[in-house]
Amino acid sequence: DGHGVPKSSRPYMAQRHATSKLRQFEDIYAGACAPTLGFRGEALFCLANLSRSLKVSTRTIEDETIGETFCFDTQGELIADSIVPTPRSVGTTVSVFGLMESLPVRRVDICKRIKAQNMKLMKLMQGYAILCVGVQFTFTDVATAAKNKKTVVRLATSDSSKTMEARVASVLGTKFLAGLTRIELDLQSVVHDSNNDDDKKWSMSG
Repeated sequence: DGHGVPKSSRPYMAQRHATSKLRQFEDIYAGACAPTLGFRGEALFCLANLSRSLKVSTRTIEDETIGETFCFDTQGELIADSIVPTPRSVGTTVSVFGLMESLPVRRVDICKRIKAQNMKLMKLMQGYAILCVGVQFTFTDVATAAKNKKTVVRLATSDSSKTMEARVASVLGTKFLAGLTRIELDLQSVVHDSNNDDDKKWSMSG
């Protein structure tokens, strides 16, 4: 669930070009961003721009037991009178309401192809869930039809799964795992970096 967003950064969360985790050019190669799952670039701005409401709830360890919930307008500006003290655990939750309402034609098109879009999202979540060892993922499908309102958990992993095999088994099943063969590649013989002595930089396993 992350470490939460500091109060000084909250007004800028959904603004253009304001959420990069790069502080200097070397961060591109130093792995400063690779282990994190935070929003990149203009992701939150785009969500605010395309939705009826973008709501964020967050708390850092410095906030003691009370965090904050607040909303952004369609231009990514924090709505000052929307800030509400919120008891919650350390971390951040982003909620989007009325996605694509500002683009009715696109929304109708997405609704027509909702099953295909749902499958694309599922594959994306499966990929993250397998590769991000030690992170818990839950993907819930909520049907909102008036006569058939139900919630189905389509993907659930545990943060206690510390190996690639355990992640694959929890996401795709043990039968799928049984049909896989583990491979390990050492690329040091074809790639040489004189500025880095870490042999693991150019290796891959999975």
